[in-house]
Amino acid sequence: MKLLRNLLKSPMFVIGAGLFFGTLLLALVGPLFADMSLDRVAESYAPPGDGLLLGADNLGRNYVALLLHGLRNSLYVGFLAGIVATTFGTLVGIYGGFKGGLIDDLLSVTTNLFIVIPQLILLILISASMQEGRSLTLIALNVAVWLGITLTGGDSSRLVDQLALHANATCGIGDATYIRVTAAACAASGGVYFPGVSQGAWWQILTSAFTHISPVHIGFNMLALWFLGPQLERVLGLGRFVALYALSALAGSAAVYWLADPDSTTVGASGAVFGLMGALLVIAWRRGGDLQNLLMWLGINIAFTFFGGAGISWQGHLGGLAGGLAIAGISMLDRGRASARTWLLLGLVGLALVAVIAVRVLGLA
Repeated sequence: MKLLRNLLKSPMFVIGAGLFFGTLLLALVGPLFADMSLDRVAESYAPPGDGLLLGADNLGRNYVALLLHGLRNSLYVGFLAGIVATTFGTLVGIYGGFKGGLIDDLLSVTTNLFIVIPQLILLILISASMQEGRSLTLIALNVAVWLGITLTGGDSSRLVDQLALHANATCGIGDATYIRVTAAACAASGGVYFPGVSQGAWWQILTSAFTHISPVHIGFNMLALWFLGPQLERVLGLGRFVALYALSALAGSAAVYWLADPDSTTVGASGAVFGLMGALLVIAWRRGGDLQNLLMWLGINIAFTFFGGAGISWQGHLGGLAGGLAIAGISMLDRGRASARTWLLLGLVGLALVAVIAVRVLGLA
């Protein structure tokens, strides 16, 4: 009782408890006082009034009914997830504690990995800001874009439509996205038109390399960039390192544009990261380093590209890898110095990649 009295003295606890129990109460008794039908009951985007407390959505459905359905489903999923996680976690803990040794260690590491993945992104960003490597600014840019996408709707964010790599235009109507729709047809349907590269959105061939949706995706990419970036910057210098990252991303986009489905959407820095892996391999080879571990690491990533599940762009990965190998080879000319010839060749590579994408754009027009 003393603990409860102390908690009740805290305004934050009172507010939090009130919100929690109020939400729970609304989910339980709300259907007794409100129509829970999800049928069309009014015109699209009808304002509040005429029995619609909060108005209607784009399909004419009662917002109150949608809110209550979403609230109840969220609570069901939350409680079910808590029960499953508690049961599974208890069984895993008992098994690991009973077996001990290597099995216990592996289970502990795996569990901790899933626990820290969201926080890992923040830790990488903080660590990057405290190190001297200016190349780690790239991590800050990637995380900033990811936060913007997350805060504006995640995979339904309009930032994805603007920044991800789309060969063709898309039309956003409500929460849905449609492809192969003209600007006029999109406007007539009340949608928001987003051009693809073929309609002039050329920035997407680079901005897609800074665009992530899943925290796991950006976590692993930024972890790789965190390890590879400072090493490559020390060897190449800031200018050539940035050129390596950008041109590898551009090579990945070119491969996606030619080899992937024109109606697909591609995001992520994976192409650029694979380019960094390829560059590290070339530099190690030129300097007589041990290639065995690098080749094994690269082989694991290539295998994951093809066998890691749907949604992985093998075109972007292998395109970025090929670009990184070529760009690092050029960068290591003239005994690794940033000569005028090196910059000329890097510029020609960039122009060649843009030309390759332009040819494909004309083919899709």
